[in-house]
Amino acid sequence: MDSNSLPMVPDLHVLSKPVRYLLLGVLGSAVLLFAVLVLLGLASTPTVTVEATVVGGVPPDAAAEDVYPLSRFSADSPVRAAVEAALRSGSGSVETTTERYRAENVPTAFYVRHDGDVVRVSVDAGS
Repeated sequence: MDSNSLPMVPDLHVLSKPVRYLLLGVLGSAVLLFAVLVLLGLASTPTVTVEATVVGGVPPDAAAEDVYPLSRFSADSPVRAAVEAALRSGSGSVETTTERYRAENVPTAFYVRHDGDVVRVSVDAGS
């Protein structure tokens, strides 16, 4: 059957014009809001929490490369801040960006030795 033989159907409108525009406006706003939320989610910086706890010593099964001196970390290092807090009060934590922690070039769990004290440092993924 070709298109010329189809019967002509008058234009059927299920919804009136103002209702259609309202519906399209609501759907358009929802899509725009969704796009903005996705972009904000992509723009946010993921964070991690560096947790430090004073321990009695380095466990015998710990590898030598997992023990670092405190002097290895710069003064503005989040690892150094967490370790210094732990040395003062027994435990400490600092929130930092994932990028800044990766710049430290250390594993997610390791030990820091300072003046005879040993601090266990671990990283907990934040948001």
